[in-house]
Amino acid sequence: ALPAPRLSGIPRRRRPVTDGPILWIGTSDAPYVYQLGPRPVGPQFLKYFASQRAFDAGLNAAVRKRVLFRPYPTAFGWSNQPGLSGKPLGVTLDDFSKGFHQCMAEARLVVVDHPGSTTMLEALSANIPVLCFGSPDDFDIRPNARTLYDRLARQGLYHLSAENAAKTVNHIAADVPTWWAAPDRQSATRAFADNFALRGSFLRAWSRFVSSRGKD
Repeated sequence: ALPAPRLSGIPRRRRPVTDGPILWIGTSDAPYVYQLGPRPVGPQFLKYFASQRAFDAGLNAAVRKRVLFRPYPTAFGWSNQPGLSGKPLGVTLDDFSKGFHQCMAEARLVVVDHPGSTTMLEALSANIPVLCFGSPDDFDIRPNARTLYDRLARQGLYHLSAENAAKTVNHIAADVPTWWAAPDRQSATRAFADNFALRGSFLRAWSRFVSSRGKD
């Protein structure tokens, strides 16, 4: 794996954040299919929106007050996209007054409801506590990545359902740093990041890689 320039530019968290919000990140896309990929397309987003509502419903009252939901800023014409249209969620809706990376840096925990996304990789790379959830029916995982996702799942970092993710958030919300610092959990996140969210001296690494290709 080679270090990613985008990830290498995000400051790595050095000290735990104990009193920040729980930042929940959503996504969206057009209601018609214009490309295929390992994520919901077209009307499959209806199921995804339902999972967002299930996560919201699974949070207890005390935790729900701490959650800041940052949806994808464009509704794409959906009439029932949580946070932008349809029935409101029970959590606080982000007003987009701060940039995404600032919000992430201030959060005690980041929840990503679309596993494998850039958002998830950015949080892992920056050592910001993160957990994700999403059905494998909607978010495909390559066979060669399943072992690493299984490690995340065993540590409560990857959930196949919104309901289980909400239970974990309810359980850890009061002391996220202790949960995140567990050795087995840190080992799982490092293994995942080393394969998919590597940071470092990207100019030197990429220069060496390009030079070596030129010798083939």
